Amino acid sequence: MLSRKYYKMIAKVMNDLRPIQTDLENKECFIIRKRQWEKTVLKLCEIFKQDNPRFDSQKFINACYGK
Repeated sequence: MLSRKYYKMIAKVMNDLRPIQTDLENKECFIIRKRQWEKTVLKLCEIFKQDNPRFDSQKFINACYGK
């Protein structure tokens, strides 16, 4: 079972990798990258919930978004 500090570190990494649209990027490409990132966050939540039934998915998602 992972400890809280590892969940926080992983959320920080996901926040650092969160797609941000630039003026030079095609909108469709940005949407695809954003959806892939969101799927990854949700998959991590599934894995962490299996590892720890008390894992708070919403708290992790908020941390991934930098909230």
